[in-house]
Amino acid sequence: MQDNHKNDDFEDIFSDSSYSSYDDIDNFPAEVRSRPSCNAPKKNKSQKFKKMWIANIAICLVSVIFILGGSACIYAYSSISRINYNKLPENSSSTSSKKTSSSTVENSTTSNNMGKMPETLKSDNDVLNIMLFGADKKVEGEAYGRSDSMILLSINNRTGDIVMTSFLRDLWVEIPGYFPHRLNTSYALGGAELAIETIEYNFGVDIDRYAIVDFDSFTNIIDTLGGIDLELTDEEIDYINWQCWKNKQVETRHEITAKAGVVHLNGRQALWYSRDRDSAGSDWDRTNRQRIVLNTIMKDLKKSNLAQIMSIIYQVGPMIETDLDKGEIVYLAQNALNYLNYDVTALSVPDLSVGNFSCPKIDGMDVVTINDWDAERARIQMAIFGSSDYEVSNNSSEETTIDEQYNNAA
Repeated sequence: MQDNHKNDDFEDIFSDSSYSSYDDIDNFPAEVRSRPSCNAPKKNKSQKFKKMWIANIAICLVSVIFILGGSACIYAYSSISRINYNKLPENSSSTSSKKTSSSTVENSTTSNNMGKMPETLKSDNDVLNIMLFGADKKVEGEAYGRSDSMILLSINNRTGDIVMTSFLRDLWVEIPGYFPHRLNTSYALGGAELAIETIEYNFGVDIDRYAIVDFDSFTNIIDTLGGIDLELTDEEIDYINWQCWKNKQVETRHEITAKAGVVHLNGRQALWYSRDRDSAGSDWDRTNRQRIVLNTIMKDLKKSNLAQIMSIIYQVGPMIETDLDKGEIVYLAQNALNYLNYDVTALSVPDLSVGNFSCPKIDGMDVVTINDWDAERARIQMAIFGSSDYEVSNNSSEETTIDEQYNNAA
């Protein structure tokens, strides 16, 4: 079989010419502002029930229960303690100064009209927004590394819904305190803190917490869970095999011998599936694959009980960085089996089926720009909260057809 994969080795995602702008990161302003403060999810406190027993045999039984219960609590506490807790700075201000950019848009008649910038952040006490980052490991000279995926996980306890919102990394946005640039540049400049602030600033959605998993951790987590079963095309199978072989992770060119259909993948193979932008659809298909992996993991976890979930937390905890504290993690773990039965909706920003975007070149880079920002903010807020601070518009201007935009993006 002829290998037709181009620019798809490890350097493909971060070292191609379109990312040359990262070379000047050291010259960017050093200050990174604190993100807006947010309301932490309420913690439920468990109630203890006591009952007096008289018979000696009953006393012995209660003693055994307390011993077993105490051991379970110690195990649960040690599991949660293994998670890398990193609280981000908080600030009461939700706005930051912006530096202007001299960038010009080439081959596009649209301007980067941001519409009405959010003055307040949309939030709901019944909705918990957790920003998930898939990041590359830091290399020497980099403070934060680079994010390959950004997914906002929204848990709506009022409606019993979960919304997974993927933000394209090439999305052209205002980076607070800096200048307009690609969304993933915000992570390279200021890590999770600035990336969260950038999404909040541009879309007006309050983000409560975050979690970061680097590529090695992603691989280990999937392996810890025993692998994952995914529906693959022949092109996706070939891409995974190509990457594993080209990067000298295996000795054979065709490690996966299965045909198109449901295929069991290990962590290394699942990582390449999640990073695949070569089979079709560029970043849109890649973000969809990332959501498929998350949704599949959630479905697999439905078969688990609370003890198994705590065991998984114990094993994968050291691989995750988050600002969820122990009380919040306990609360989420206690309700995990309920959350796993919530209806899951996938959202992409922007969305191919909706349109409302263009694919111009800015400063020589291929980027994705939003045509009608107010309409996009309304769409996102409606999906997450069921209401919006912006009027829902059906008149989003499209400068090209969806097919043309899709081909330009690819």
